[in-house]
Amino acid sequence: MNPRSLGRRAALLAFCLALVLIPAAGPLAGEGPLSLTIAHLNDSHSQVEPVPASLLLEGEKTYLELGGAARLAAKLEEVRTRSGEMIFLHAGDAVQGTIYFTRYQGRVEMDLLNALKCTAMALGNHEFDRGPEVLGRIVDLAEFPILAANLEAGAEPALKGKVRPYLIREVKGRRVGIIGLVTSEVPVISSPGPRLRFLPVEESARRYVAELQAQGIDKIVLLTHLGFQRDVELARAVEGVDLIVGGHSHSLLGDREDLSRLGLEPEAAYPTLVQGPTGLRVAVVQAWAKTRALGLLEVGFDAQGVVEKVSGRAVLLAGGSFQRKGPGGEKAELKGEEREGVLAAIKANPALETVPESEAIQAKLAPYQAGVAELQKEVVARVAQDLDHHRSPGAEGAGGGPARSSQAAALVCESMLWKVNQVGLKADLALNNAGGVRTGLQAGELTVGQVYSLLPFGNTLVVLELTGGEIREALRQGVGRSGGAFPCLAGARLVLDQGRPVKVELRRPGGWQGLEEEAIYRVVTNSFLAQGGDGYQALKEASRFRYDTGFIDAQVFLDYAREVGTLKPVRPGG
Repeated sequence: MNPRSLGRRAALLAFCLALVLIPAAGPLAGEGPLSLTIAHLNDSHSQVEPVPASLLLEGEKTYLELGGAARLAAKLEEVRTRSGEMIFLHAGDAVQGTIYFTRYQGRVEMDLLNALKCTAMALGNHEFDRGPEVLGRIVDLAEFPILAANLEAGAEPALKGKVRPYLIREVKGRRVGIIGLVTSEVPVISSPGPRLRFLPVEESARRYVAELQAQGIDKIVLLTHLGFQRDVELARAVEGVDLIVGGHSHSLLGDREDLSRLGLEPEAAYPTLVQGPTGLRVAVVQAWAKTRALGLLEVGFDAQGVVEKVSGRAVLLAGGSFQRKGPGGEKAELKGEEREGVLAAIKANPALETVPESEAIQAKLAPYQAGVAELQKEVVARVAQDLDHHRSPGAEGAGGGPARSSQAAALVCESMLWKVNQVGLKADLALNNAGGVRTGLQAGELTVGQVYSLLPFGNTLVVLELTGGEIREALRQGVGRSGGAFPCLAGARLVLDQGRPVKVELRRPGGWQGLEEEAIYRVVTNSFLAQGGDGYQALKEASRFRYDTGFIDAQVFLDYAREVGTLKPVRPGG
C-alpha cells in the first residue's frame, strides 16, 4: 500500500472519530492545503428575470420573487468580496426555457454569464436543442471554457475544437481540475445531429481523472449534467474524485427542517456525502433550477489534497415585494409590522436570504427586454376558429359521454404529446390541469405574447411511468377537485357519468382501446402536477421512470403552433 493510501485511511479514521473529515481519493502527493469557495448554478433555463414564487413565511403563504440574473450578480459579488477568490461553475442547461432564448438564441445567457465571471460551464442536453450550429455560436460567445469530457465533436465542424474535456484552474497557487460530463441521453432527448458522439460517462470520468492525476493534480471536481441520483452513482464508482457539482434533475438539496418551514421538501442534504469505491467520501451538490437558488460550497483540502472539511448550502435568493391574499382572494402588499415579520422570518432561516438586485446587470438586461417586448408581437400561427377555455366540464360528460373541459387546453395537451414523442420519449398520453391554461384563443393571428399569456407559469414537461390503475386514480383525484384541477388529455379520453370517471380509453391506430389496470404506460404531464399540485397525489407518488425534460410548456406550444401552422379544435375525446 503506498503512503498516499495509508494517509487517506488515517484521514478516514479521523472522519469517523471527529465527524469533520471528508477524505477524497487520489494517488499522488499533494500541492499543499487549500481553502476553496465554489459557487454554482445549474438548469437556469434562460431565466434571466426573477421567478414569481410562494413560500410559507410565519406559517402563511407569501408571494415573492426568487433569483434572476441581477440578484445572482449581487450575491456573487458579496461572496467574492468575502472569500477573496472563488470558483463559479454552471452545471448545464443555461438556455431554453423563456422567451429570451426564443428571441436571442443564447446570446443573452452567455452575455450575463460572462458578466457574472463564470469559471466554467458543463454542457447540458438543452444546449443541443437547436442543433450543433446554434450551439457552436453559443460556445463562441462564452468567455469561459465549455466542458464535456464524454463528447466527441471532431466530426462536427460547428463544434470541432470548441469544447474541452476539463479545465485546470489555479486558486491561491494550487491547481484544481474540473472535468465536465453531459448525459449520454442527449441523442434521444435533444437534437445534436448525426456527427456528435456521446461516450460512456464513467469511462470518460476515469480517463480524465487519471490524466489530471498524472499531471500531479489531486483536487478534482466533476461538473456534471447527469442528474442527482446519477451523480451519487458516479461518486460510488469513480476513484479520485473530491466533489461533484451537478445539474439536470433540478434537485433542491438542503436542511430538511429549514426548507420545510418554507413549505419545501429537499431531495437530500446539502452537501450529500457519498462513500466512494475505496471507502472514502465524495461530496455531491446541486442548486435547484431557474436561478432560484445559488449553491455555496466551502471546501478545505489538506496538504495531501484530502478534503478535510466541507460545508455549505443552496441559498434561495429572495426579493421584490411580499404579498398575501386577503379575504377576497386578492393579493395585497405587506406593510408595516406584517412586512417586518416576514423579513425577520427570512433572516431566521439559513435557507433563504433577501438579496438586492445589481443595477449594472439590470442596465445590461434593458436592451434585451426591449427586444423581447417586440418579439411578443410576432405572429407564429393562425387560429382557425375561436377555441374556448372553461376549467370544468359542467354537464358535459354526463350520461356516459366523453369529458371535455377546454378546446384550448386540449391543444396544449396535443403539443405536449407531440414534443416528447418528437424526441423519442414515446408517451402514451398527455395530462394537464385546466387551471394550467389561462385563456381561450380567438380566431385570427396567434402571437408569441398570446402564447405566454396562455401558459404563463413556466412549467416543464415531465414524463412518468404509471400503471393503468395509477392513471385512473390520478384522473379520479383531478375530477374530484374539479375547477382548475380538472384533467385535460391528449392521446386518451375520459368518459364520465354524472361527473364520475367511469372509463379511460387510449387513442390507438385502430381506434380507442381501454386502459389495462396492471399495464405500464408513459404519461407526459406538467411539473406542477408531477409534484402533486392540484391534489394529483398519484403523480407525486409514482415511483417508476420519472424524467423532467426541461422543456417549458409555452415554448413547446410555440414550436407546435409553428409546425402546425393553423390551429383547429381537437376532436372530442382526445
